[in-house]
Amino acid sequence: MGRDRPETASLRLSHLLPPLSQEEYEALKADIAERGVLVPVEYDEDGNILDGYHRVRACQELGIKDWPRIVRVGLTEEEKIEHALSLNLNRRQLTREQKQEIAKQLRERGWSQRRIARVLGVTQPTIHNWLKDKGDKDLSPEKVEGADGKLYPARKKRRSAVFAATEREHERVQEALEKTRENLPGKILTAQRLARIARETIAQEAETGEFPTAKEGDIEIRLGDFRDVLGDLEGEVDAIITDPPYGKEYLNLYSDLSRVAATLLKPSGVLVVMVGTLHLPDYLARLMTHLRYRWTCAYIAQGPRTRVFPARVGTGWKPLLVFTRQDAADTKFLNDDVFYAATLAQDGTGKVRHPWEQSVAGFAEIVKRFTNPGDLVVDPFLGSGTTAVACRDLGRRFVGCDIDPKAVAIAKERLA
Repeated sequence: MGRDRPETASLRLSHLLPPLSQEEYEALKADIAERGVLVPVEYDEDGNILDGYHRVRACQELGIKDWPRIVRVGLTEEEKIEHALSLNLNRRQLTREQKQEIAKQLRERGWSQRRIARVLGVTQPTIHNWLKDKGDKDLSPEKVEGADGKLYPARKKRRSAVFAATEREHERVQEALEKTRENLPGKILTAQRLARIARETIAQEAETGEFPTAKEGDIEIRLGDFRDVLGDLEGEVDAIITDPPYGKEYLNLYSDLSRVAATLLKPSGVLVVMVGTLHLPDYLARLMTHLRYRWTCAYIAQGPRTRVFPARVGTGWKPLLVFTRQDAADTKFLNDDVFYAATLAQDGTGKVRHPWEQSVAGFAEIVKRFTNPGDLVVDPFLGSGTTAVACRDLGRRFVGCDIDPKAVAIAKERLA
């Protein structure tokens, strides 16, 4: 992964802690081979290992690619050292001489005797005796000065940590941390909870922004209702590829989509709509009001099945409904009507940006089969811009719109 670095230049934990003996290391490695990694490896937000270097080394030698991880967020370099020492001192039996050497090095870093004593689990007088030949004084501050000029007892801010079960999840954690680090709660979070916080942060930032039409090369993003902002594309569109909302309350949108698509599409153009299965008859009826039904393709989802409780079904696919104009001619031949989505973890999205986000790899395959390079593709329900990303990567022209300024902001950021 390139992120499993044992230390930063300033951290140098290996200089503080004595290494495991060869016998201890081989015992650890054998235990991992038999039972896996039981204690998560701890990282900072930049991917540096805080605790677990020997576990990572053993996994790499054993060919193990995934192990449980915790990402500690917002620690200073000194806090990282204190945290890592606390973990190791609780597990390892260090001699008095080894602890004395650690105390000496921490004192050279400017630590107070009180802080060293707390970390090493001994009394302050003991630390004083270990260091008395150096003539040290305890300079640890007992109070901090507040904004009002008064003195208050020092308090340590609780830091956040994020648990990641796999390497891919760890990568998604670091991606989410690029979006938000400041407002995390001081506790251990799951990767999924962090992703939700990142989405909320992006949405809050978007609320205060202005989003005019943005165009970068052949990719154009518009803010507005598809019924109002796409009229200039009449008769010019090769494909409309979209994933509208599925709920019953949105059924009227499908009638309007049929009407708008009949106006925008070329005679050879297609409308490809991803839908749910619960209201499938309604989608078909509404889309056929202005268009000709051509085919239903299967979009196979990866991962666990989605439970549709009203129908008491666990489903692993979605229909891709394909329509053309009533006077369609020269439509492109479709060689295969089954599509496979990568999991959001596999293609690195993880729904960090948008709760309805789809697989880029899956939508890229849809774009590739239904269009040619240089074709104009429209998505009237832009969302986080998955179709736009696929079109950009495949050399298609693209126009997308959404009524949600937050979604437009996310799509623009994603395409930047």
